[in-house]
Amino acid sequence: MTTLGTRSDTGHDLFAALADAMGVDCGLRVVDGEGGVVAVFGDGGDGEDLVEVEESFGTAGERLVARVPRERAGTARAIVATAARTASELARLEAEMESMYAGSLQLLEEVAMTAEMLARLPSCVSDHEIVRLALETMIVGASIERAVWIAIDHGHGRCKVEVELFAEESGAIRECTTSSGFSFEPAGTIVERAVNAGSGGVIEDADPAGRTDLPESRARREVLAMPVRFGEGAGGPPIAVILAVDKRASSYAHASRLGSQESKMVANVGLMVGAAIGNRRAAEVSQEVAFARVIQQQVLPSCAASVPGFELVGRCATCGAVGGDYFDFVPMANGRTFALVADVSGHNLASGMVMVGARAALRVIAGRTTRPEQVFDALATAIHDDLARTERFITAAGFAVTPGDPTVEFVGAGHPDALLLRAADGRIERLASTNVMLGFMSAGTHGVEKAKLEPDDLVVLYTDGIVEATDPAGDFFGEDRLIAVLEQQRGASASAVLDAVFAAIDRFRGDGALAGDDLTVVVLRRRRAGEAS
Repeated sequence: MTTLGTRSDTGHDLFAALADAMGVDCGLRVVDGEGGVVAVFGDGGDGEDLVEVEESFGTAGERLVARVPRERAGTARAIVATAARTASELARLEAEMESMYAGSLQLLEEVAMTAEMLARLPSCVSDHEIVRLALETMIVGASIERAVWIAIDHGHGRCKVEVELFAEESGAIRECTTSSGFSFEPAGTIVERAVNAGSGGVIEDADPAGRTDLPESRARREVLAMPVRFGEGAGGPPIAVILAVDKRASSYAHASRLGSQESKMVANVGLMVGAAIGNRRAAEVSQEVAFARVIQQQVLPSCAASVPGFELVGRCATCGAVGGDYFDFVPMANGRTFALVADVSGHNLASGMVMVGARAALRVIAGRTTRPEQVFDALATAIHDDLARTERFITAAGFAVTPGDPTVEFVGAGHPDALLLRAADGRIERLASTNVMLGFMSAGTHGVEKAKLEPDDLVVLYTDGIVEATDPAGDFFGEDRLIAVLEQQRGASASAVLDAVFAAIDRFRGDGALAGDDLTVVVLRRRRAGEAS
């Protein structure tokens, strides 16, 4: 038998046993929904004075029809009704078992394909290989006809089909090269709806009236769209959307619709491919950051400045791979040396690159000017547009020192004041930083402050990371502690003062504590008469 309820040996045996129990003068037939006889049980049912007793069963309109003597119709009706109910229950159980069996096979296929994908991911040498492997895994594991990877460019508000694979009737998987590179706006497309739906994605019926150029137009029945991020729990907008187009029949999958099973499979694949691509890009960024760190370290002075009559040293310790702090000793047009510290907002790769650019501009400008305020005037104009475009700013402070001349000229731009320690009595004076930060205005006139140094007097420039260093309790190192360190080092060399400041901060923060900001200090000391340089 081929109809629901009679296709198994169990149903066949049930009806055969029923025909035997009813006797040789009775007959039993199974009739389909259109009245056609599907099966006949027993040899009777052809005599006179017989009546028909029937009962529907199954889900396709099948009927169980018995021909019995009239006087036995009541009993036969009860027996036939019981047999029909039993056959229906058997059919339901058989269908559920077949579904469970098919589902188990599909789950095993998914597990096998997922394991294979995990094993092959490390050998992928490009994002394209990772994506292609993921789409192949989906097509086989979820038994779908077509899979599409659509990258999202949030900066330009565009999407691009980067990889599209489809399964041929033979089972071979091919790449659709004609769609590669197709770009479109996500508004009004399944990409936008999938992103708005969140991690669960969407399943939509095919739209014959929709745009024929969009990837979802490939669907004959339905399409599943799932957003992809860099990994589980990753924040920010998705990097792509995966499309699974139309369910494909297989030896274990008879369903023609996409459902929760396929959604889970696509979501898991998306999670793996997002993490793999994220790790690749993180590694690439790490290489770029390492290269940027090398560049940054190379542009910082590697030794003390040589200025007759003075000792001039500096040090910069970044809190990350690339810092936003900077110090330099720059020769000016008239033989003077311009020493400065600067702090670009932030302490990441972008801040480090801004610092490198500002350093290049500074050296060109200082080499053509003779006064420190002129350096800051020209620098503010030169870098304003770049700082505004990157939404950053620079605080800076510096002084010009002339060989053999005890007078220094100080200029500041939104930076902490310079500290001047008088060696004779330990008094602290301030050289005030009264001008606005660089990048805040496209042009400006910077004021200058002069100070005459006596032997062993110190001028100290520092960035705010020094005074804002914290201990385990969250207290700031502060300016008072910095001044106390300078007072304790009265009469010491500039290098000793530099060492003392960084050692004091290390003790204050505690062993192994990480800095929350870059630390930069420049120390100038006027040498004593007759002291060797």
